[in-house]
Amino acid sequence: MLTSATGIGAVLAGIWLKLTSMCVAPFLLATTNWFWLGMVATGAAGFLMVVNGVTTQILIQYACAPEMLGRVLSIYGLSFYAEPALRALLMGAACEGFGLQCPLAVGAAICLGAWIWAFRHRGETAELLGEGALSVTTDTRSCP
Repeated sequence: MLTSATGIGAVLAGIWLKLTSMCVAPFLLATTNWFWLGMVATGAAGFLMVVNGVTTQILIQYACAPEMLGRVLSIYGLSFYAEPALRALLMGAACEGFGLQCPLAVGAAICLGAWIWAFRHRGETAELLGEGALSVTTDTRSCP
């Protein structure tokens, strides 16, 4: 029962992290005109994005077969550093034309949509993580 309670807490923390860091904090920044509230929202988003990145790396390392770990982390690292740069370029261009608030709110809404999609597929994700974590094999196709 205690182990199950820990698992439930971990799942709730993951949901909270994704929802808060990727949706609520940027949306709060986009909708406020108060500087200090914007500072708090930006700080919360930055903090939670780092926690989310570390959590993602832990899940990758946990779910991946040891012989594939280096390759998978290399691909993850490439996407982790390239995607934000591309997103920043697109967001900067949108902000030039529309100001900060509208593109930031649209970005937060897109993130909320992605969170809803991921939430609906959480069972499939849990199965994939469970399979990868429990089977240590030399089959190179075992990493999700």
